[in-house]
Amino acid sequence: MKTTLLKTLHALLILTTTLFCQFSTAQNTELFIPYYANGKWGYCDVNGNILIPTTYNNKTTFFFSFKGQDFAYVVNNDGRTILIDKNNNNLLPEDCFISDFPGISYFLKHGTSRLVESSSKKQGLYDYEKLKVTVPIVYDSIFDFNYQIIAKKKNKYWEINDNEQYEQYEQIQTDYIDLEILRNLELYIYKTSDKIYKDGEKGKREEITYEDYAVLKKKDFETVVEETIIEATEIAGREHKYFVNIKGSDEINKTPDINEIKVIENIGFFKKIYEKRCGYKELNIVQKGGKVGITDENMNLILPIAYDELQFDYSKKIVYIKKGDLVGMKFLIDPCHLIEPNYDSIEGITFIQKKDFYIFLVKKNNINLYVGENGIEFFKLD
Repeated sequence: MKTTLLKTLHALLILTTTLFCQFSTAQNTELFIPYYANGKWGYCDVNGNILIPTTYNNKTTFFFSFKGQDFAYVVNNDGRTILIDKNNNNLLPEDCFISDFPGISYFLKHGTSRLVESSSKKQGLYDYEKLKVTVPIVYDSIFDFNYQIIAKKKNKYWEINDNEQYEQYEQIQTDYIDLEILRNLELYIYKTSDKIYKDGEKGKREEITYEDYAVLKKKDFETVVEETIIEATEIAGREHKYFVNIKGSDEINKTPDINEIKVIENIGFFKKIYEKRCGYKELNIVQKGGKVGITDENMNLILPIAYDELQFDYSKKIVYIKKGDLVGMKFLIDPCHLIEPNYDSIEGITFIQKKDFYIFLVKKNNINLYVGENGIEFFKLD
């Protein structure tokens, strides 16, 4: 009986914990966020707790998942890009690093391999789905040529056959002694010891004579590519479309009563969204003295009357706030904290859908850094 009761309590505890984590982002420590301190990068959780020490150079990437595996690109002390898991293990072979990022995987059918290079300058492919080398790291170079992956070693060429039935990509040696691109003609040339081919229709290669090749070569050299001049035209962006600047408004009393709260704008919203998420239908931009803020229709404060300027995005779901030369922001339909204006600029917003969490890219001291929707700064500056 006691055992059954303990099992029931244990099950209820698991269920309660699961539901609580679903509704409380702050409890979610699985989200690894790039964290900056002392000139180095590592990772922290949504509360700013360090998960991976700040030991990497340059900005790290967010972790991404592929078939249950989590990876991130980081730059080590040698300035080389490597691949790590959430336990900070280097997933690449010893003494190897990622040569292109992401590059060559775009030309592979499965797209899960990366070009890697050893310190001895040899190249191969590493598959982060299989966590193994799929093309040996023995080639002088691996590159795409006419949408085909080619490996070169000592003036010999191999075609890399991307076939999922093989544990490793097939490496088929060719009889090519040279590959050439006639760029102005957008033509690919394949040379063997006694023949020359060009790429024809539907990817088929057509044999041509040396005389034909000479004509094409000359034509490619003489072809004049017309320079296309695109006139720069300023196009209004979608963000910051609605703007209110207290200092520039002629409708506002030049010397308002410092104790008076005055409504200077009324903004309507989509009722269904706002009634469901926040409980109000419209907002007021209000002024007190020389500062502005936002209230709901009942004059309850949504944003303190403490800022010099307010600027909305195109959807009016986000308000950017300014105090002096510094910028902050607040979401108006999500339960996000107020991001106080402590930053030189706000560069972008990332929504982590699986975690239901917003992360803001800000600039401070000329460094791009991250701040969470909970107001926590994922960095420490001297």
